[in-house]
Amino acid sequence: MRALALASVVLLGGCTPIASAFRCADSAACVREGVAGTCEADHWCSFADAQCDSGRRYGEFAGDGLSNLCVTAADSCGALGEPCCAGSNACQSGLTCTGGVCAGCVTALALGDAHGCALVHDGSVACWGANDHGQLGRGTSGGAGATAAPVVDDHGVPLAGISAIAAGGNHTCALRGDGTVVCWGDDVAVPAVVALTTIAAIAAGAHHTCAALGNGAVWCWGGNDAGQLGTAPSAGSASPVEVVDKAGAPLDAASVAAGATESCAVGRDHKLVCWGSDGGGELGDGTSATTSLPVVAASLGAHVVAAAAGDRFACALDDAQKVSCFGAGNAAPTAVALDLATAIAVGGTRGCARRAGGTLSCWGPDLMPAVVREGVGAIAVSGGDTCSARADGVDCATFGDPRLACP
Repeated sequence: MRALALASVVLLGGCTPIASAFRCADSAACVREGVAGTCEADHWCSFADAQCDSGRRYGEFAGDGLSNLCVTAADSCGALGEPCCAGSNACQSGLTCTGGVCAGCVTALALGDAHGCALVHDGSVACWGANDHGQLGRGTSGGAGATAAPVVDDHGVPLAGISAIAAGGNHTCALRGDGTVVCWGDDVAVPAVVALTTIAAIAAGAHHTCAALGNGAVWCWGGNDAGQLGTAPSAGSASPVEVVDKAGAPLDAASVAAGATESCAVGRDHKLVCWGSDGGGELGDGTSATTSLPVVAASLGAHVVAAAAGDRFACALDDAQKVSCFGAGNAAPTAVALDLATAIAVGGTRGCARRAGGTLSCWGPDLMPAVVREGVGAIAVSGGDTCSARADGVDCATFGDPRLACP
């Protein structure tokens, strides 16, 4: 996003100053000759223009050199997966502003080895696919379903008030609005509460799960064959254990990521640290030394805003909307040949990014980024599938349309 410029004025003798640039607070301020416009995410007014691919053109008082230029994908607001329009939090018809982003029926997606789950805009969760380990949260094991169905609690009541979801190999977790987490799968067919509170973010690996608390601390539980829980390799722990740095101090994380046997945390200082298996260089520190102690990913500096991890492969999104990946034999972060990324997802040894404007591009160890779909919102990747949210549902490469019914 271009840097914002301050409004300036020119003085004409004793006349009222005329603005040479006008920043809007909301779309109500964007009216030209009686025609209502849009306050874009960059706080400049735009107006409808069919000659622009975006359908909108900046007004003559837009700053940053944007005056009378077409609004581009990088600057647009209100569309599926794009920032909500400034001030009013407006979105296009049929979409709602959720967490600063315009979403349709589905606000988030998560994929496991053979199952998928969607966070619906009303705070409920629906899952589809394999259920041999109870990973669909239907109260029973078995009975795979291609159609998405609600996850229910031990009373058969659909989950509600969910703000985030994460899926591992055969399990799924959901973050509730009260800062607690429930998980199901791995032969637990009904959502069970995890013994943590004030949770702000969650991530699920193949057989383990990590959570970042509101105070920045990171706790992990589950399998620990490679030290992915932040402790020496062991059979694992059903109870959460805290991850600490080499000095024994707690982490200060904003978000977490979990892969097959590695874990990562994006610090509030925007540095990325990872721990666990490193045989393929998936910790990004320039070595291949497995460690249970967090190490800083090389070359990325204090610019990381999000991370995602897969099978000996991980990626990071920086504040310049660039993606770098490491692992699969390459121990140092390497830039991916795409720009304007707004979200990333990793599964197996494949990575995908949602780019500004809604393009979904994916790549692999020997494959350059290629466009998979257009007009997408939330995205998720597993070793065997790629799913993305559209305005009214979900599209998946393997499952097709899981026919998710939105209220």
